[in-house]
Amino acid sequence: MGQRDSSQPSLTLAQLLRSAASPSDSTDEHLVEVALAADRMGLAPALWGHGVRAGWWHPVPDDAAELVRQRSDKPFGQPELALQASLSLNRKRIADLLAQGEDIEIQFRLAGIRPIRLKGWHTITAGWWPDPAERTMTDLDVLVSLDRSDEASDILRGMGYVAIESGHTSLADHELAPVRLPGHAGSVEVHLELLLKRWAGVLGADEVLDGDHQMSTTDAVTHLIAHAQLQDESYLLGRVPWRALYELALLLHSDRRSDIDWNLVRSRFADAGAERALDGFLWQSSMLFGADVPPRSGRVPTRSRLALAIVDRPRLGAAFAWLAYLPRSLSANRMRALEPDRPPWRTRLEYLVSSARAKAKPRP
Repeated sequence: MGQRDSSQPSLTLAQLLRSAASPSDSTDEHLVEVALAADRMGLAPALWGHGVRAGWWHPVPDDAAELVRQRSDKPFGQPELALQASLSLNRKRIADLLAQGEDIEIQFRLAGIRPIRLKGWHTITAGWWPDPAERTMTDLDVLVSLDRSDEASDILRGMGYVAIESGHTSLADHELAPVRLPGHAGSVEVHLELLLKRWAGVLGADEVLDGDHQMSTTDAVTHLIAHAQLQDESYLLGRVPWRALYELALLLHSDRRSDIDWNLVRSRFADAGAERALDGFLWQSSMLFGADVPPRSGRVPTRSRLALAIVDRPRLGAAFAWLAYLPRSLSANRMRALEPDRPPWRTRLEYLVSSARAKAKPRP
């Protein structure tokens, strides 16, 4: 190993995934941190696959890899073997999920319900990834028309799918509660819209359902960015949506990049007042993964720059997210929901005082 020992494993991961660095530049200890960062971001299988194509690593039989890992004197084992294991395990998971998806599509279509693959299910089967097993995926997301959603749920129940404890509430107004098939990987989420009602104007279900039998590349890119930046609130909270950024970069490095109508993508975000979130996402994908993105509408958003600056500083990141969310968390509507019988200003004051005390407590 080399001597790179940065305190920024996430940025090293980005350099590796765009081949701007190699594992030989890093110490063993730093490569462990990079592998852990990749695992947190859902990019461990992608890192292994990229490394094999780059000639950095060579696969060994899974049983031999496990034997070496068990005999390692390092707590994490050999990072290369751990990365290989992540891809092997994910390959089985993806195969299971895709097989479930095929069965679900057959049953939906037999009933006259048109299913639209979303998110990872779409990007894998549309060929965005060099190897489907490199894309981590916890569930299958499928869009159906609102007037057929009850029937879709009945079909899934008839196939043996059961409800799971997911914390699903009415706030997730764009999808039904997830279900799973016992003995199989992941879960299935039936979508009625592509995004929460607050952001549904960026890309509506009718616009996608009225198109071809699957999402267009333009629609899929719109959904990818809007889901990461707006619905998951990465832009608001100063978080870096690593897997989504890398997924776009993969697409833009492929022959399918010409399928994107960037004017339409931009107009959708502009109409929703979210053009800055789009610009921040494009800039981050370019900076981290070398994506050949279209021109921005203006300067790089400060929020997006700051998100990269604090990416490997979790305390700063948590503080920024807390400050960013503070106006919403202190809104009069939320204060009334917490304490209906009190004036909002009093509940707001108590909330601020308790939060300040909690942050002032010394950490062990």
